[in-house]
Amino acid sequence: MPFSPKQIDFLKTSTHSYNIASGPVRSGKTYSQILRWYDYIYNECIDNVMLIMSGKTSESLYDNVLSDFIALDPDDLIYSSQPQSIYVKSKNIKIKCVGANDQSAMSKIQGLTAQGWLADEIVIHPKDFIKMAITRCSSGKRSKFWTCNPDAPTHFIKTDFIENEDIDIKTWYFNLLDNPVLSDEYKEELKNSFSGPFYERMIMGRWVLAEGVVYNEFSRDVHYKDIPFHQIDHSIFREYVLGIDWGYEDPMAILLIGIDNDSCYHYLDEFYQNHTLVDNHLYNELKRMGWFTIGNNNQQPVYAYADSASPSDIRQFNNLTGIPTIGARKGPDSVIDGIKLVQNKYKTDENGKTKAFIYKNCKNFLREKESYHWKLRKDGSGKDDPDHSDSHSQDAERYVIFTREYGRVKHIKDPRR
Repeated sequence: MPFSPKQIDFLKTSTHSYNIASGPVRSGKTYSQILRWYDYIYNECIDNVMLIMSGKTSESLYDNVLSDFIALDPDDLIYSSQPQSIYVKSKNIKIKCVGANDQSAMSKIQGLTAQGWLADEIVIHPKDFIKMAITRCSSGKRSKFWTCNPDAPTHFIKTDFIENEDIDIKTWYFNLLDNPVLSDEYKEELKNSFSGPFYERMIMGRWVLAEGVVYNEFSRDVHYKDIPFHQIDHSIFREYVLGIDWGYEDPMAILLIGIDNDSCYHYLDEFYQNHTLVDNHLYNELKRMGWFTIGNNNQQPVYAYADSASPSDIRQFNNLTGIPTIGARKGPDSVIDGIKLVQNKYKTDENGKTKAFIYKNCKNFLREKESYHWKLRKDGSGKDDPDHSDSHSQDAERYVIFTREYGRVKHIKDPRR
């Protein structure tokens, strides 16, 4: 059986505490996980221990995972259906197999001490079950192997685990095109069966909202740069600006943006924090982050574009930092017009070039970009207004672009000008 480079990499390098194979159905992730689990049991796991395998239900776990796993060595992997379990005869290992379809599933593993855990379809496991299973795994490294289908970018598996840099974790992003077993004709047929966000999820394996995302031109493959702020080459930027959305109970969101000679916007770093005032503490924090002495020339932002709803904050920020701080231009249609201008920055031209890039430090900005969505009208149809409940850095970006490029909007709206 042929293997893709991604499957081979997963088999060889899934040596972390959390090893997540993320991707849609038929992408090859589940079989890779089964082979890796087999290798883990026989070559890494100690004898005489307990392991856990879980799925959405006992039936789906058997159909998706157990049947293929047992087939690897039916003489040594002894299956029992009541209760569902597998006994690894040569190593005296018992694997408890659990359907985790509701909160009551916690009772099935409560009190266990397990060496490792394989979970199929982890995104639809109850959160409390996941927490319980983690506490049951005592071995640390190389102990948890999960598969998941892509879900919304705000799903807790993505925010609490995949994007959590404080735990030992690695994620492999599979897509349908990675599966070498599928014919090119079948892949093409599936590709043509989906469009928009469903294509992103079901074919490309990306974590996007199922529908209604505002910035549907955004793609991590095109617009995301996995470069931290301290490693950025600042020689390409002609100037820096800030975008500011004030907040207190909601986060204050400030974006540091580099603009290059092609007028591309590079989102380099962010300040994103609740219960923050415009005072010396904020100034000292931005100074510590290196925002006032950027690059080899020790530059600082030339302008800050801020929410005009708080003139006192604008004056205070101007006085504290010495950066000319401008109240963002607003009007009856400024939100929608601003969104259109921002959307244009993320479009790609015929040569694949774009005008916006998001860097590694802008974690909250990236999260909001992928989850910012339209509200539905009361009758459930169409788009009415964006949902502003989690759009703080999106507002900061819009203030910058709409204020700097307002003249272009006026020109488009009124051809006489």
